Amino acid sequence: MSNNDKIIEDIAEGIENYPIRLLYQERSQVEELKRQHIKYVKHNVSLDSDFYYDGCDCADNCESSECGCKSTHGYFYTSQISGLDPKLFQSTFNRTIYECNSLCVCLNQCQNRLVQHGVALPLEIFRTSLCGWGVRVPLSHTNNSKEKDADDQIVIKKGQFVCEYAGEIIKTDEARRRWRSYKNDYGISDNYILCVREHIGKDRILRTNIDPTRIGNVGRYINHSCSPNLQMFLVRVNSLVPAAALFATREIRANEELSFDYSGQIGIGIEDAKLSDSNEEDNGSEKCIVRNRKPCFCGSENCHGYLPFDESL
Repeated sequence: MSNNDKIIEDIAEGIENYPIRLLYQERSQVEELKRQHIKYVKHNVSLDSDFYYDGCDCADNCESSECGCKSTHGYFYTSQISGLDPKLFQSTFNRTIYECNSLCVCLNQCQNRLVQHGVALPLEIFRTSLCGWGVRVPLSHTNNSKEKDADDQIVIKKGQFVCEYAGEIIKTDEARRRWRSYKNDYGISDNYILCVREHIGKDRILRTNIDPTRIGNVGRYINHSCSPNLQMFLVRVNSLVPAAALFATREIRANEELSFDYSGQIGIGIEDAKLSDSNEEDNGSEKCIVRNRKPCFCGSENCHGYLPFDESL
């Protein structure tokens, strides 16, 4: 944080368990942001609210191996604090996580309830030098923020849940329409629509489109990196519509920018990609042809040079 920074203490206005602070230099930056991001939400906004999973009847907060949810879907978390089982990062595919749901008897403190609680620690939105807005854990969250080595303090442990990438759940045709409309009608050059393809069986793919452009959470501000410190997993709680949850792949220090791979290269079970800039369409086809891919400024040693894109939109 510099002396020229101004602060909005919580753009989530108390919706999250922790504040989402915004740093800015000019009021025009905030006004531009408000024109785009008009509503903050904690979780995905979807018309699908039906319950698809039976609940457990655990009286011990699901610590027993006999928990109905765990025995049916598997074990994913070591605890609410420690987060994701490290073995899941080593898997050749991204497993879908199933949490206890609203039909379960267990309490909210159950170790199988994590993503549903929302943002897991204070986060700060700030202006990066090359990539627009970015997200990090503020230095003020550390216990020794006034000491010289405060930047070296570990604030996020490997496996810890950070936040969702939350927004409106929309159909693919609507995603295509919005992508063109955002560019042409609103002048929004940055794309935020996330298309997640989940392989659920032989030759079967379940596609989920998440659009946080206008209605979304802090996840919309997290940048891409070819060497990210976050990994995305799909999490189901009360319906077939999954949450896109971001977990730390390694220890993360105070003031270190958070990032995930928009192309989903870490796991081959889920292929997720944001759209890059495209300026032409095939005649008689919905498929976009990418002519001008946006450069990547992540700065990692294995940077691919360009942001990922999804040609299906």
